[in-house]
Amino acid sequence: MRLRYRLLVERLLVLVIIAALVSVIIFQNRQDTLEVADEYVAIAEHVIPAVVAITAEGSNESSFGSGVIIDNRGYIVTNNHVIGNASKIRVLLPRKDIYAAVIVGVDAATDIAVLKINASNLPVARWG
Repeated sequence: MRLRYRLLVERLLVLVIIAALVSVIIFQNRQDTLEVADEYVAIAEHVIPAVVAITAEGSNESSFGSGVIIDNRGYIVTNNHVIGNASKIRVLLPRKDIYAAVIVGVDAATDIAVLKINASNLPVARWG
């Protein structure tokens, strides 16, 4: 009887130690997750002011999309499919200013386009 009791206590003790280790591992991973989440929040706070809304109007269609200001002189990166064959492109800044945009360049293969608006001292998203 004492042997059974001792084995039971030893097994319970091993289970408690394993549970404690698992709890520590889970808590550590949660801390890592929170640190990563904090990094994403910091990135978002920096980038959001440089995100713009884009409307493009063609002969028979309109499209909507977004872009990112990459240079404080008014250069914006967006998707080529957003601007397509548009004849009129408008950019809405987060501060609610609206600008006409011209296409600087496109690369249909990578679906990237660069626009330019006549504005300066704009918030910029840093690359990298």
